[in-house]
Amino acid sequence: MVELIVVFAIIAVTIFYLLFRWPGGTINAAYEANQLANYIRATEQYAMSRATQLRITLTAIGYQIYYSSDITNFTIASDNIIYPTGISMCGCGSYGSGTCYVMFDVNGLPYTANSSGVFSSLTSNFDITLCVSGPLVTKVVRVNQAGGVSVP
Repeated sequence: MVELIVVFAIIAVTIFYLLFRWPGGTINAAYEANQLANYIRATEQYAMSRATQLRITLTAIGYQIYYSSDITNFTIASDNIIYPTGISMCGCGSYGSGTCYVMFDVNGLPYTANSSGVFSSLTSNFDITLCVSGPLVTKVVRVNQAGGVSVP
């Protein structure tokens, strides 16, 4: 009986130790920014290889891709919505916060739009700012005029 109590005590101490040492809700802003950059690059490549326009819709809670045969009628591509936990988009180019769009044409050239949906070609870098809650950390994903994507 004493052995059983000792075994339970050792298990309880081990569990409490692991619970306090387990990584908490920390979010790696650089990782999330690189994920978004990779997603934007893949969208650009897909637009060129499929000869169609593709749009990424960026909102405060996530982003997703739409495809279109013309610039006005977009359809959501299946199972591609991304909702990163604990991270939000807190700035989108000159549009500030809120919904914004990045679209790539068949040549891989980027266009942007705010919630009005009126697209215009890039004349300068377009910065998407991601914010992580807790101690506030921001990370920028940059799309340039030629379609290049970077995380400075």
